[in-house]
Amino acid sequence: MKAGPLPTGRSLRKNSQNQLRKKSQMNMENSMCASSGKALGRDHLKWSRHERHVRRLQARIVKATRVGRHGRAQALQRLLTHSFSGKALAVKRVTGNKGKRTSGVDGALWMTPESKYNAVGTLKRRG
Repeated sequence: MKAGPLPTGRSLRKNSQNQLRKKSQMNMENSMCASSGKALGRDHLKWSRHERHVRRLQARIVKATRVGRHGRAQALQRLLTHSFSGKALAVKRVTGNKGKRTSGVDGALWMTPESKYNAVGTLKRRG
C-alpha cells in the first residue's frame, strides 16, 4: 500500500476550517428548529417574576432621580418601557380595569388571552 503525499500546513488549516464550518452549520440547523413543546400563553406567565422585575426597575429609577443622575434614570426608563415584563404588566393592568371593554386609539379590543398575549409583542413606543 502506497501512502499519498503528506499534507502541508496550508492544506491542514483549510481542512480544519472546513470541518469547523460544517460543525457550525450543523449547530445552526439544530438551533433554528421549532420548539417541540406547546408555546406558553399569557395565562402561563409567572406574574410574580414580572412584577418583581418591574418593581426593581422602578425603584432604581427613583433612586437615580433622587441622587440627580438623570441620564441614568432615562436609561432605566427606556429599559422599563422596552422590557417584556413592563409591556406584559401594562396590558394586564389595562385589560383588567373597569374600562376593559373600551377600545383604544387603534380600535382594537383585547378580550381573549391570545389577543392579550399577542398585544404584548405589538406594543411599540411610537407608531
